[in-house]
Amino acid sequence: MPYIPKAERNAPHLAHLVDVNPKTPAELAYCVYALAVRFVKVRRHSWSTLSDVSKAIDGALDEWKRRWVWPHEDSAIIRNGDVL
Repeated sequence: MPYIPKAERNAPHLAHLVDVNPKTPAELAYCVYALAVRFVKVRRHSWSTLSDVSKAIDGALDEWKRRWVWPHEDSAIIRNGDVL
């Protein structure tokens, strides 16, 4: 996943994103979808743009798993023992 320098994360067009607080999984999914749609609308609707969105979402999912899901799974293995 490409990392954005800390200084750029506070840019006005990005800073407000961290203030969004979806209350349900459906709202979270809607936020991700709406952001992807907005990205496509401000660019040329092309295979390249659609591919860029898919890659960005895949990269974010990979990062989510790497930083949150896998550590949780590792701690559960330590607490409960491995299934194998």
